[in-house]
Amino acid sequence: MNREELDKLPGTMLTFDAPYENKNSSSISWLGKRIFQLKTGCKVMLVWNKSDDFKNGSTGIFKGDG
Repeated sequence: MNREELDKLPGTMLTFDAPYENKNSSSISWLGKRIFQLKTGCKVMLVWNKSDDFKNGSTGIFKGDG
């Protein structure tokens, strides 16, 4: 579903490495690919707390890779 929405946006698909860190839980693991893809203007949402300002559920718009 997410990929279908990305395909609808104009522009080039950008691919990024997505290293996985699991310092806080021994019961959660990530089985997916260690990459993610975005296009300028797509909506994004964090699924893991990164800091007090950037928490799980924080949303934004991807501005580009530069």
